[in-house]
Amino acid sequence: MTGPGAPDPAEAKDGPTPADRRRDTYIQLPHWLEDDPRYGRIYHSDLALATYIRMHMIADRMWPSAGVIPRGIKAKAMGPLVEAELITVAGHDRYRVPAVEDLRARRKAAGHAGGQASVTSRRDRSTDSANDPTDRG
Repeated sequence: MTGPGAPDPAEAKDGPTPADRRRDTYIQLPHWLEDDPRYGRIYHSDLALATYIRMHMIADRMWPSAGVIPRGIKAKAMGPLVEAELITVAGHDRYRVPAVEDLRARRKAAGHAGGQASVTSRRDRSTDSANDPTDRG
């Protein structure tokens, strides 16, 4: 694009900066989706795979709430996902993605364990310094 209001090529960035990348969010797709014979029908169907990725992204963003089924998703695209148990319907227009639920539960447990370790470490340090006769602070 040229003319008034066009970006100056001299000011163009060479891509996202590390700070930009840290702000980006990503979803993790399970590799077993390709390897497990139960899901071959999904992986090799562009419609089913695109629908799964779209619903996975929405479920990840909505977690811990159930995702809202997008209006444009047809039963033909969603049916194989439900049959393969990659998507579970949770009410009239809601759904969950078990892979998202499992990943988020593991992250939550790891964060809880890390928080507990931090509290224990701080408590141990404060107890150690209280019992240290050389500490005059």
